[in-house]
This record gives sequence, structure tokens and C-alpha cells, in this order.
Amino acid sequence: MNIGILGQALITESVMVDLVTKSQIQDFFSGCEVVIGHLETTVLPAAPTAAFKDRTCHYTTPKNIAILKELGLTHLNLAGNHAFDLGPEGITETLAVLSKLGITGVGAGSDRDSACSPACVQKATEEMAIWGRDCGPQPDIVYANVAKPPLKARPGIAGLRVERMLQVDQNGADQLNRINQETGYETWSRLRADIGYDADPTRQRFFGVPFSQGAQCQDRYLIKSEDRNDLTRRLKQSQSAHHLLYLHQHHWGDDWHRSPSWILDECKSLIEAGISVVAVTGNPRAHAMLSLSWWTHSQRTRRIYLSHSAGSAL
Repeated sequence: MNIGILGQALITESVMVDLVTKSQIQDFFSGCEVVIGHLETTVLPAAPTAAFKDRTCHYTTPKNIAILKELGLTHLNLAGNHAFDLGPEGITETLAVLSKLGITGVGAGSDRDSACSPACVQKATEEMAIWGRDCGPQPDIVYANVAKPPLKARPGIAGLRVERMLQVDQNGADQLNRINQETGYETWSRLRADIGYDADPTRQRFFGVPFSQGAQCQDRYLIKSEDRNDLTRRLKQSQSAHHLLYLHQHHWGDDWHRSPSWILDECKSLIEAGISVVAVTGNPRAHAMLSLSWWTHSQRTRRIYLSHSAGSAL
């Protein structure tokens, strides 16, 4: 099965592509069963709606999105930091418009199950499941949830959230603990845990930032176990032989010209869980889209397509 992978499409206005360039792009993807990119905007609903962000609120029209279909895109990952710019209505409208255009949106839905479910593509006897996930950091409100009567489910995106943890040495831990005690933060945290607001009171935190003690000071990033376990469960339930996972993340790191090292480590762990291809987009800089790494799992060779903080494709 041939797969085309693009970077981010931050389309807020009409995209002008000359006929020669358009033809070249179409020819390039003509032999692909799947052509997937990441949509960095949301479709403006016909009815008045409110913005959920004051800065970098990106929205567009169906006419502007239609060019992606003309260029050959079949799928778009919607799980990202701009999918919820116009709230639940924006999610619903974007999915409806993509459906009318013949583009399949992944990573977003009317509830948690539909957002987290894959789209499946069949070719002869091969089937590939295509998954979309957002690694954050974002507030809980952007992620789709389940119905809790009398409340209905909230439309949103699917998360494979990454938690940032500070590791400090013994001296650093002593200083952070001292500040926690002297400012009253430790007591404040314990009181919140007593009423069930903080789910894990045993973990050390410094004014909201989790930290652990180690041999040296470093920044650590780990996929949250609840999201990893949910994806693993869904992979085991899937009947597809192959799986493509498109991730979007905004943990940019201290060097915007390179993908953070933790991404490759987490991609390898996802390969171990059963993913065949992982594509990652990050801060929108015009860098090379793909680098290829090999990873062997269960006597099968799989590929990781890792963006260097993936640049915008369009």
C-alpha cells in the first residue's frame, strides 16, 4: 500500500496553486491509496459561534479546504492545537465539511469513541487503520469525552497526551521541597488531595510541575499511561494488519530546528505496541518533513516517519 505523508496545512485564506504545480502535486500522489496531512485550522460554522482562544485563532471556509481534495489528499489529522479554536461547533462543522468533500478526518469526533477510532483503508487483502492523536500540551476541554447523563458527550479531539516532568538532583529536590514547605504549597496540595481534586497526591510537584529526583537535572517527557493504555486496547481490538499513527505535538523543546529526542523514544515504544508507521508534526517551520529510522519488532521491520518539527506543507 502506497502512503503519502504531508506536514501541516494552516489554511485561513484561499490557496492559489498554478496549474503546473497543481498537476505536479497530483501526479506525485496519484499512486497513493492514502495521502494524509495535518489540518491546522477549523471550518467556520454558518451559525454564529464564539472563539475559544484570543490568540492564534485559526478558522477558514469550505471553499478554502477544497483545494486539499483537488491536490490529492484523502485524510487529515484533526487532533491538534487549532481543532478546538471554535469549540465543539467548529469540530462538528469541520468533520461535516470534510465528509462532503470526500476527505476523511481522523483524531476528532462527536464523542470520545468516535474521536479515538481509526479510519480503515482497504487494498486487495491488505487493510490499514489510520489514527490521529494530539500530544498537547492543551487543556482538558479540547479532548472529546463520553456522555454523563443528563450531560451529553462533548465533541473534541483524541489525545495521546505527553506529560512534562522535571528531574532534579538531590540538591535541587531539597530546594524545591523547602520552597514548597515555606510557601504552604505542600499543605495546599494535600488539602486538594483530601477532597479528591488531585488524583495522585503522592507525586512530587513544584507549583503544578511534576518533578522527580535523579542523578542530574533534565527535562523528561512521558506519554500519560491512561492514553497509552487506551490506544493499546484499541490496537488489540482492531482487525487491520497495518496501522498508521499521525501525531501532533507542541512540546517544542529548546532547539526549534530539531525534533526533541524524546519523540523518537516514544515512537519506538509505539512501534512496540503495534503501530506500523508514525508521522509527527510539531512547530510550523519549513524543515524537511521525513527522516527514516528502522525498528524491528516481532521479526517484522517497521518504519518511523519522524518530522524535524515538521514544516508546513501548504
